[in-house]
Amino acid sequence: MKYIISLSKDTEEYNDCENLVYSVYQGKGFLQKKMPKLDVNSRFLIVKSFETNELLGCVSISFPTTGFESEYFFGITINDYLPKSIERGQIVEIGRLSKLPSLKSDFVFVALQLAIAQFLEQNNYKGWIATMKPSLINSLAAFGHTLTVLDCSIQNGTELVASLGDYFNVDLEPKLVLNIPIDGGRQMKKKCEFLLSRVLERIDI
Repeated sequence: MKYIISLSKDTEEYNDCENLVYSVYQGKGFLQKKMPKLDVNSRFLIVKSFETNELLGCVSISFPTTGFESEYFFGITINDYLPKSIERGQIVEIGRLSKLPSLKSDFVFVALQLAIAQFLEQNNYKGWIATMKPSLINSLAAFGHTLTVLDCSIQNGTELVASLGDYFNVDLEPKLVLNIPIDGGRQMKKKCEFLLSRVLERIDI
């Protein structure tokens, strides 16, 4: 199988990604109706099969005009955690990383990392934040990402606390992670490209 990496282009592709996310996380207690009504503009980075055009995986990338979802979860402003050289408008938020449960290969996971790196580079973003379960943080760190787990906790007393625990399916609280690659992500991008060299058909971002 060969892969195509792209950015969601229309409502149909966006809805396909939403359906995949729901199929992966359904039953884990986290429903969109519990989310705050934030003014967030988001797209999906997607991985499809070149041969069948089937959606294999996706990850959302958000550019808020009022606030990141993670800021709401943790009751913080990300400005307090950014290096002085980085402005708020230079980062994005990633989330809802999903792939077809039937896929055993790690290629889609690698392809989604390449998609993020390519998007950041092409649009001059410096990094991303994300709310993640500890196991995903460990997987990304083992892959070579330089991650900073921020010293903050999910807000107590909010309706989202219990549902977030169910959503991430862990006993430990999800963490807020900041990733600002020192080299702009170039080495990570090269690593992903090397691992995908035999299976990547093209990138359309």
